[in-house]
Amino acid sequence: MKFLLGFIVLSLSILALAGGAAWSLGYFQPTGQPANFTVQKGENFAEIAHRLEAQGVVRSARALRWYVKYFHPHKKLHRGEFALHGNMPVPELVSALTEGKPIEYKFTVVEGENIFQIAEDLEAKGLSSRKAFLEAVRSPELIRAIPWDSPLPRPKSVEGYLFPDTYLLQKVFSPQEIALVMVQRFKEAFKALDAEWKESVVAKELRLSLFDFVTLASIVEKETGAAAERPMIASVFVNRLKKRMRLQ
Repeated sequence: MKFLLGFIVLSLSILALAGGAAWSLGYFQPTGQPANFTVQKGENFAEIAHRLEAQGVVRSARALRWYVKYFHPHKKLHRGEFALHGNMPVPELVSALTEGKPIEYKFTVVEGENIFQIAEDLEAKGLSSRKAFLEAVRSPELIRAIPWDSPLPRPKSVEGYLFPDTYLLQKVFSPQEIALVMVQRFKEAFKALDAEWKESVVAKELRLSLFDFVTLASIVEKETGAAAERPMIASVFVNRLKKRMRLQ
């Protein structure tokens, strides 16, 4: 009888401990409100645990640190903004922050927009301050990313090299990273225009380099956002080139 009683007490103690651990890890609790959470580059679980607890995403910062230390010591956080919710079970949270996809925001650079308009649009969407972006586009490091095959000096900013397209950006991106994404897209277009450049009668007649060809296309896009007007605008610049006038 004593043995049976002792076994029952031990079993209940184990169940209580297991239940307490599960409760600390976020199980058996109602799902809380949606909560976006941002992880910055280089942060680890020990650094974000208290923020997660304060925001109500996890019940216990200590339980989160304990779980990661003993079950997933080598898992690394992804940088970005994540869509979480209150009272999230710790294993589910760890999976979301190490394997999930951060929130991305669509941002469109309209054909013909200049750097000031792009900067204002970024600020309006909360992706970058206008001032910071305008400083970033003049960064020497970013300017060096522009494909260049011209004997002329490189430009003083990447204006004209921020390719008009729709991008998926994150709020953790720095202004320079945002601009670099757009310059990289320009580089892709630079390569894509190679075949068109080689077949262009105008390019052959004027002996335009591939860079000059892309530059001409970029200038025309800056002059007008209307596709129907581009042939006329392009002809104006082509005539200037024939007269050996500068593209401006």
